[in-house]
Amino acid sequence: MSQYYKYLAGLLLIVSGGVSASTLHPDGKAPHIPRQNFEADYNVEFYNASNYLPVTIEPLDNTCMKNPGDAPFTINPHKTHIFSLKDNDNLFYHCLDKPKKVKWVIQNKGNPTIEFDHHRRTGEGVWGTIINTSSSLVDSASCDNVNCLNIFVPTHEKVPSIKISLRGTQQARKLTIATPVNNNVYHVSEILTPSGTGQPDATVTYSFSGCTPEDNAWCQPTAVSVNSSGDWYGDDITLTHPGDLKLQAQQSYSGNSIDSASAGFSVVPSEIPTTSLFTFDTPKEGAHYAASDYITPSGQVNNGSTVQYQIDGDNTFFKTTVSDNKWAGNPAQYPPGNHTITAQLTTKPGSSLHEVITRHFMVDPAPVVIEFPANNQWLPFADTLTVTGKASPSATIVCQMDETPTDLSYLVTKEGNFSCPLNIKGVTGKHSVTVAQKFNGQPFGQDRHDFYVTRALTITDPVEGGSVHENTQFPIKGEGEPGFDVQVVMNFYATWHTTVNASGHWSIYGPRSSRGAYVYTATESKYGTDVNNTACRTIKVISPHSYKQNTFTDFCSEATGMKKEDK
Repeated sequence: MSQYYKYLAGLLLIVSGGVSASTLHPDGKAPHIPRQNFEADYNVEFYNASNYLPVTIEPLDNTCMKNPGDAPFTINPHKTHIFSLKDNDNLFYHCLDKPKKVKWVIQNKGNPTIEFDHHRRTGEGVWGTIINTSSSLVDSASCDNVNCLNIFVPTHEKVPSIKISLRGTQQARKLTIATPVNNNVYHVSEILTPSGTGQPDATVTYSFSGCTPEDNAWCQPTAVSVNSSGDWYGDDITLTHPGDLKLQAQQSYSGNSIDSASAGFSVVPSEIPTTSLFTFDTPKEGAHYAASDYITPSGQVNNGSTVQYQIDGDNTFFKTTVSDNKWAGNPAQYPPGNHTITAQLTTKPGSSLHEVITRHFMVDPAPVVIEFPANNQWLPFADTLTVTGKASPSATIVCQMDETPTDLSYLVTKEGNFSCPLNIKGVTGKHSVTVAQKFNGQPFGQDRHDFYVTRALTITDPVEGGSVHENTQFPIKGEGEPGFDVQVVMNFYATWHTTVNASGHWSIYGPRSSRGAYVYTATESKYGTDVNNTACRTIKVISPHSYKQNTFTDFCSEATGMKKEDK
């Protein structure tokens, strides 16, 4: 479930545990006094000071801990979670006088980590504590009321007290009302669907004031959930009586109130005869469209009427053309997401009364498709990998390698193509690339491919320009990706095959050759597919009885094949 606006107002972590006290020398340094107990207990208390949203904390790693604490747990706003830790100072576990560490991760933007580190400082006998973190979520950390945020603090109390305070960085998404439109005029018999936006997974409770006794059924408080896209929809209601009404909505999360919103509107008798023609045919209610589609608001109406419409509650009204008892607006493309178009028919010239029809529709984004690299593709050793593919035109895409967060983003072209570079210099082995697309800062789908970067294929022996004696069988050796096939070709026609061994080496024996210069090329492949890893070496075969050294020609550069030279 996508969480675009998580809120964490604050978090308090309290850790306490027993350690051996140290006696200080007059010079302020403590002697080395090993701990006398193999295990020390710690009481850990997490407090979520958020006003609205719960927080999830997960143990990530630990060192020399017999009991590293609870599995992942979630704390509701203004609630406390308490558990215990037990460390290990046993020689047989290689933990005697070794640091005792627990690292937690807060499931928030960037997944920040906090590390509790209790150890004996080198060169001194004193044990102390440091809270390690680089996250801006950490407001302060104290050990026995002394600042220990990224600072080692000696622990002299029998039961040290560690407090970590975290501050929030994001706000809950604001509650809005899209329908009814504030200060709008609606007609009796019109169907109205309360709707708006809010914090995903929050609860919106709405009610109407100004209702008549006959309308009491739909005026009562109604609770609905905000979906994962941040939209909420109420029940359809039929306006039955004229009057001034007000929709009041309250947003809450886990029983805690966040904010509220309201919209006032009027209901008037319809002045349009029942024989009047007014329909809203495009877009259809609840229809889905592609981001590349052009949508033309249109319907049927009596000639001589005036129809105007507004989009997504904006105060701008667009005029339409009316002919042949049909009305039509302007064709336009809409960004991915939920949209609302409200069409109004003026009942007579100069009248402020309107008949209103509202349509809700969804524009689906084009899916993100990574075209290169293909999933599980092997790639040659290189400095840069350019990821290409398809996405929604004009969207923003973010490319991440191995799910490492990045602020770099790239625009999708109008044709729906994207490309983004990744730095793979010095990288080998298995990796992943994730491409996510966004519109107006909101995510709309992603694609992920795994890929492999091979070791560089090389020919190491004979060295470039080296020579061997004629009529001798000499080895040709090199390095490459373990398990890959290597094809070695001499002078572009004689071929040998071998496989890179587990240590990354390969070798073949060349033929007994007469004097001359020979070109050996090596190409690496996997399952018969070339991975564009090649190497080339020019080797000179000479007479063992000749000391004449002819000028060396690099046939790998000239790619001319074999050239015999007289000795």
